[in-house]
Amino acid sequence: MLRYVRCCCALALALLLCALFGGRVTAASADGPTFSLRPAHSDSARPATKGYFISDAAPGRVIEDAVVVRNSGTVAGTVRLFAVDAMTG
Repeated sequence: MLRYVRCCCALALALLLCALFGGRVTAASADGPTFSLRPAHSDSARPATKGYFISDAAPGRVIEDAVVVRNSGTVAGTVRLFAVDAMTG
């Protein structure tokens, strides 16, 4: 159950970040790493899934998904993603 909650929280955080930044989260720097985040999978019937997560699940169902983190900057960098308590309405 704890794994399910953490997964849902991670998805909620990713969804929130994608929604806030138009599907792309970028940490800009002049000569450093520049990271973007997006869902790894999209549904052609739901174009919005290119920019954020849309998941339909019955209570108790486990959903697993993935994100793509891209460094388009000029140097290597480190990204740390954490699950947090979050809720979207």
